Amino acid sequence: RRMSLSKREADIAISFSRPESGRLIAWKLCDYRLRLYASRDYLAHHAPINRVEDLSRHGFVSYIEDLIEMPELRFFDNTIKNAHVVFRSTNVSAQFNAILDGLGLGLVHCFMAQREDRLQVVLPEQISVERTYWLLVHEDLRHVARVDAVCAFLTSLLSENSPLMMGD
Repeated sequence: RRMSLSKREADIAISFSRPESGRLIAWKLCDYRLRLYASRDYLAHHAPINRVEDLSRHGFVSYIEDLIEMPELRFFDNTIKNAHVVFRSTNVSAQFNAILDGLGLGLVHCFMAQREDRLQVVLPEQISVERTYWLLVHEDLRHVARVDAVCAFLTSLLSENSPLMMGD
């Protein structure tokens, strides 16, 4: 959910976009990728997928359209046109588990799927969504030791794990 750093609802925020105004300091935390995934069991029991046109014969897992608060989360409809959605949730973990359980295909963060042997990437050369996480801090808190320590830790951790975030 959205938090206001200006109203001191949080000291640090991770955002999908860089703020265009306000007294916030922002820096790129990392890039990340989403790919289309399906469970191996789903793929074994459904029509083969060799090209984008084959997707019309399959069901998908996605967000509840009316409940998407941030436009940056609307990547599904921009990537897969006229998809037949069989399961919707605003919860990424629920979507992930639905895909694992074989309900359908879905866009999953590579860092979530990469270590899950039950999932397989579908059409990796054709379907890929890249986004950026931004770290935000109110300028009054930038040099507070505890805030600086957490920012440094997160920046280092995600920098070291760039291949995981990008699915490389």
